[in-house]
Amino acid sequence: ECPKCDLLQFEYRRRLADKLAKIQLDIARLAGTKPVIVDAKWALQLSEVVAELDPQRRRSSGDWDFSARLSDMGPAPNTTSDGQPRNVCPEVYKFDKKDSPYYQKGMYQESCTYIPKFYEILTILIPSQSWKPEDLNVVAKRITKYYDIRIIGLVNHSTTFNNSMPEKLTYLEVKHAESDSEAISRAAKLIKTPFVLIGNNLSQFNNQSSLERLVRVLDELPSVKVAAGAARDSQGRWIHGCLQQKMENYHATYDLGYYSSKYECMYCDDLLTPFVTHTKLFEQVPLQKGLNGPIVFHDWFVRVRHAGHLAVTCPDVMFYVHTHPIMTEFDWRNFAQKWSLTSLKSYDNTHLKFSCDEVKISCKGLNEVVRYFLMPTCCTDAIHGEIGYILNYAEQNNLHYELHCGSGLGAVKLGTHLPWDFDMDILFDCEDWSKWLEIKEEYLNKRNCTMDIRTVKKTWKYFKIYCPTLRYEFLCITAKHNLSRVLMPEEFVNIPTKIYFGGRWTSVTSNPGLTGRNNYGIEDLRHANHWSKLKTKNEKAAMDGHYDNPGTWNKCPSPNHHACLDHFPGDGNIPFVKR
Repeated sequence: ECPKCDLLQFEYRRRLADKLAKIQLDIARLAGTKPVIVDAKWALQLSEVVAELDPQRRRSSGDWDFSARLSDMGPAPNTTSDGQPRNVCPEVYKFDKKDSPYYQKGMYQESCTYIPKFYEILTILIPSQSWKPEDLNVVAKRITKYYDIRIIGLVNHSTTFNNSMPEKLTYLEVKHAESDSEAISRAAKLIKTPFVLIGNNLSQFNNQSSLERLVRVLDELPSVKVAAGAARDSQGRWIHGCLQQKMENYHATYDLGYYSSKYECMYCDDLLTPFVTHTKLFEQVPLQKGLNGPIVFHDWFVRVRHAGHLAVTCPDVMFYVHTHPIMTEFDWRNFAQKWSLTSLKSYDNTHLKFSCDEVKISCKGLNEVVRYFLMPTCCTDAIHGEIGYILNYAEQNNLHYELHCGSGLGAVKLGTHLPWDFDMDILFDCEDWSKWLEIKEEYLNKRNCTMDIRTVKKTWKYFKIYCPTLRYEFLCITAKHNLSRVLMPEEFVNIPTKIYFGGRWTSVTSNPGLTGRNNYGIEDLRHANHWSKLKTKNEKAAMDGHYDNPGTWNKCPSPNHHACLDHFPGDGNIPFVKR
């Protein structure tokens, strides 16, 4: 007997289901888009699921699928695993106990004659425009001690040249007012070799920086387009530099680490260290113009991933650098502005939050934004500020109110304004009508809000408050005195039900869950676009606020945007509230 086995099996299945559901969502959002994008990470993730279900199938074929052969296996074929000509000789592994305890040997490059000269394969590009010329010369001389290859060094347009530069080093002057990204792109166009090393911050070079190893990985793993090494700075601090990156709902997360590996290299979304890539990748995924500093490649790696490519770090390759990249708050704000982010967790565990103004996000036109996208979180924050200000007036003047319709449902499901709703609904007591009208004077003007009295009838009254971010609709029904509080036991009639909404306890209908279920019907806890933005087959269902298929979203026209509604499940609240 194993009383916990069923629970363990359930948790295991749920974890696998989560992985598969994420892949399914990604495939669904890109299905039918042009150009066709097949994300290489899908194959990687699916192979991990297969391996968990059946470890014997981790390697689906009988072929040798490792980074190096063993010494008794004989020489490797002269083509890669997918039949392409090799650019560098393969490796063989020969363990030698005598090399203890430092183990500087073990992987050996085989002798082969069928490969091109290495200078025909790779060029080194060093973004050194902020360096002194002598520092660039020193690094170039160190490199040419080990490799007979061309080196291009970017230098400031005001740099004074001398005659001591190494023969293989070419200076490329950065033009006046030319950004880092534009200078690197211009240099990349001069490179004739299929591979390029981007030598960010290089300070030294020796035989521990095996460029053949990185080219070999790119040869053997066609889905991997960028391969980096680890890095050691001038103070001896070593990092592997492998980052996992995720953007969703106007928030970006960077974590230093890896989930999976192959050929002793870590799969990464972004890199902090010098890397080798296919030169043509800069044509396929160009650097964004006008960027400077570390943001240049953080921005580029986002788009490399959007194109469906993978990157790796091989920590056995070590580069010597002056310093590791440092992203300041100013750098991250520029990055956030580029990608419409309102918050971010950096790889150094720094948490940053930006206002709409800081990242140039407009909260105007939310009516159309929510057709396909989640409302920006800074706009949601602004809404909570506006409604909080209005409800403060109600509470200061003892005016009764209740969140209603979609606002009440949003409070139940998310504890916040629904980020796909473009107005707010509030019930109030008709006996307080005249007191509510007094708000339109000095109080509303302080928030640049205005009141519009739309309807006054015998049975109901209605007004709207327009604020810079949202429209707030207030309704009272003459026959429904004291709102839904009258439905509660007598001792609670004067204690309205409150729900945590937008950071404050806010009055709502007496039983908000029941109100939502009866108003919206079957599967009301699932999500869908506002009925006015959703195509339905049943017109009456749309007008009633009900849906043909709860839990579905409109297909996003910009599938790579992190706030597309169809990136998110149509059920549950955790994906919308977690940070």
